[in-house]
Amino acid sequence: MKEIYGIETAYIFDNHVCRYNKEVFPLSEVDNLNLDNVVFIFTLAKDSENFQLLMDQLNEKKLEYYELKFPYYDTSPNVTGKVGRHSYGDIITTYSINFCESIGAFCSFAEGTRLVQNHATQYMSTSPFIYHDKAVNDYLPDTFEDNKNCEWYIEGIKPKGIIPKAKKLKLVTMFGLVVMLLLQMEQT
Repeated sequence: MKEIYGIETAYIFDNHVCRYNKEVFPLSEVDNLNLDNVVFIFTLAKDSENFQLLMDQLNEKKLEYYELKFPYYDTSPNVTGKVGRHSYGDIITTYSINFCESIGAFCSFAEGTRLVQNHATQYMSTSPFIYHDKAVNDYLPDTFEDNKNCEWYIEGIKPKGIIPKAKKLKLVTMFGLVVMLLLQMEQT
């Protein structure tokens, strides 16, 4: 927030994430924190089931907040395939033709999606790894060996090359970590 918007983050509230990260607080902790000169900024769709719950909690605690209204346009095309929550962009139409049947929650940001600075958008997954080879994925500009300096690179793992016949894969998440189910190969 500070690097992009010049806003100093005092506290982060998330009733779910607080169970896994001690630096994130549940909204119930608001009474125990010093909130002098603090303004709440939150991202939540007005039509979501949690919107009214959040408004009720803020009003109950008599906290000051500003509601900024922005127009929302659904520009997503009609797609066949399943995309989970918090997977963004034209993912299914971009990737499913080749190898995706479904994409789970918190998995993917399609190339070209506009996000904050810390999200990678040039890969299908935001997890810090990707296995690819120019022969297999000619839309990627580099080969697997070109990534030796990346933290996700594992020495000795090599792409298999062109796969003659493969089933589509599913991208799923487990506790926020992306798990890519390997392509199931069928030899012809």
